[in-house]
Amino acid sequence: MNETPENVVPLVMTVPAIPMSLNAWSRTWQKRHRQTDDWKWLMLNAFGMQRRQWVYLHGVWFKGPVHVRFKFSVAGKKRMDLDNLVPKCAIDGMKDLVFSDDNIDVLRSIVLDGERLTAGRSYTTVMVSPAR
Repeated sequence: MNETPENVVPLVMTVPAIPMSLNAWSRTWQKRHRQTDDWKWLMLNAFGMQRRQWVYLHGVWFKGPVHVRFKFSVAGKKRMDLDNLVPKCAIDGMKDLVFSDDNIDVLRSIVLDGERLTAGRSYTTVMVSPAR
């Protein structure tokens, strides 16, 4: 595998889920904790084994500041407010793997996009690129 941050820009990952709605997120600590654990595993799987091995040898994928874009592809007819889909768990799942921290010096912007699917299952596409 010749993938390195220099020749794979931006880094695109697909996760077979969408984050919990802020309405549910704010209700119980137990749900938040479980969601955080689930998304850490989802992000590890989306990142891939070979990339994880590269990170183990070289450190985080992107050394400098990054921009992150989330595209939530939502199946079904249930009403879904884009501003209620909080990607905090996904961002925490990428820390120390894709980028070093989620503070404002490293994570420069977060963009949320949404689309309605007419068939299939909901998923999230995450695109991380270096901030220039």
